Amino acid sequence: MRFFILTAIIHYAISADVKINTKYGSVIGFQKTYDDEFTMNLYLGVPFAAPLSRQDRGKQSVAPEKWQGDWVAQQYKPACLQNVKEQNTLSVSEDCLYLNIFTPSECKSKYPIVVFIHGGGFVEGSAIEPDYYPLARNFVPKDIIVVTIQYRLGVLGFPAINGSTNLGLWDQILALKFVKENAANMCGDDSNITLLGHSAGSISVSLLTTSPFAAGLFQRSIQLSGSGWSMSSYKNLAISSTANFFKQLNCTKSSLDCLRAATSEQILTYQVTGTFFPYMGDTIIPIAPQHLFPQETPTMPAMISIMSTEYLYFTYLKANPVTFPSVDRYVVEGQVNTSILPRFPVNRWSEVYKDSINFFLSENRTDYTYFMEQNTYILSSLFMNTAIVREANERSAKSNIYVYHFDYYNPDEFPSEFPMKSTYHCHEFPYIFGQYLDRTYTFDDTDEDIQKMLLDSLTSFVKTGTPTSESIEWTTFDSNFTHIKISPEPTVERDLFRSDFNFWEKMKKYGVDAITLDKTDKSSAKSTIIFTILSSIYLLAF
Repeated sequence: MRFFILTAIIHYAISADVKINTKYGSVIGFQKTYDDEFTMNLYLGVPFAAPLSRQDRGKQSVAPEKWQGDWVAQQYKPACLQNVKEQNTLSVSEDCLYLNIFTPSECKSKYPIVVFIHGGGFVEGSAIEPDYYPLARNFVPKDIIVVTIQYRLGVLGFPAINGSTNLGLWDQILALKFVKENAANMCGDDSNITLLGHSAGSISVSLLTTSPFAAGLFQRSIQLSGSGWSMSSYKNLAISSTANFFKQLNCTKSSLDCLRAATSEQILTYQVTGTFFPYMGDTIIPIAPQHLFPQETPTMPAMISIMSTEYLYFTYLKANPVTFPSVDRYVVEGQVNTSILPRFPVNRWSEVYKDSINFFLSENRTDYTYFMEQNTYILSSLFMNTAIVREANERSAKSNIYVYHFDYYNPDEFPSEFPMKSTYHCHEFPYIFGQYLDRTYTFDDTDEDIQKMLLDSLTSFVKTGTPTSESIEWTTFDSNFTHIKISPEPTVERDLFRSDFNFWEKMKKYGVDAITLDKTDKSSAKSTIIFTILSSIYLLAF
């Protein structure tokens, strides 16, 4: 992914060193003054865990030892081990469990804290890129502390090895513990911590709301385009991906011995074809979220977002326009064959195919724009829309859940001839994170209004648990699927992706819940095996 800073030129001046004391020792950061408007304190590369080495592979991270003297935290630490694209200069290392802290320059009171978990499909991403200064600039001037964290990725973070699962989630929990126990020393309120995540980070946040190890470490969540309510469907993928990884290593010893003996180059080479996602059913996530009893459902308030066409980012946004006219009915039918049918028992495929075609190709149209839309819709519905709406629906019975559908785009973002103009995965980045993702355009007055409305809502939620804005009166999600539609004139709407929700509920009659792969009758055993073989191509998109 390529990131572009929204503000073309940011003037800042670095001033005096600043210092905070933590449970493990003192930390020296620095101050920055931006455009002569405000000053904030930055502490970059603060360790929240003991250093990791090859021998720590397969182990849960542990708190750092107390250090002697001052820890100089004035530059980012390397990202966790991941494949780095050629045009990227990102530095990576196994010793990567560090966080960054951005605070107001003056300690006037106990400030609420936002802890951000990055996305990247659990195989890439960091607290370094994109540059999170713009994110901090949107929150810190409003007296909110921002913390960005890193966690192990790929087979090092999410191996399906008995006793060594969800290590990346454990890293996130350890970072949260560090923030909570040191909140007061950074002028933070340890009883007012919001966990914010995007994509895979949002899935992580969703899962951590259910983890017994994360209980009490944060009080509310903001989940942008991702839900843990579908994660149980990937357990077999994680198992098969891990087995295939060790097969490529020609492993004849124990899995952990082979993992610790592998070179970094081997790890990065052999994990590319796998899917390493959180694992349901260990001590960290004992129960898949959708299997929780009503009394076990998380009770904390949440803000949850969804885009109009999430998977546009992965299908056609960056595709060669020359290929668009070739997208026809057969392409959509092929998507049904590869993405939907393998989730169901073979003996029900003809019925599943018929129902799917009737739903996803219901209009009597022959233009390629329609087929592009429907091909993308299948993936959005399977991997994003339905899980997000299900989570909101189940949690809203016990908590205040605020859902917004981001439906606005700047017309200048798309070429005039682009046939699928819509909001897509990561579309919020310019408004929240101050970064463009692959595309650039100039903010106009409408963009400024949208950004103000969104940031006002998010920051008020961080402070109080209730979003507020001059532009709209927020209401909670309910049985009518009530949500806020973010557009130039924000409105309260109903039935957010209700048709998706209803369709997949109806499809349970064929033996499987297609979103989670939970069996709904005993005839569905073979579907999981087929899905494991055919589906992983789509799952690195988070």
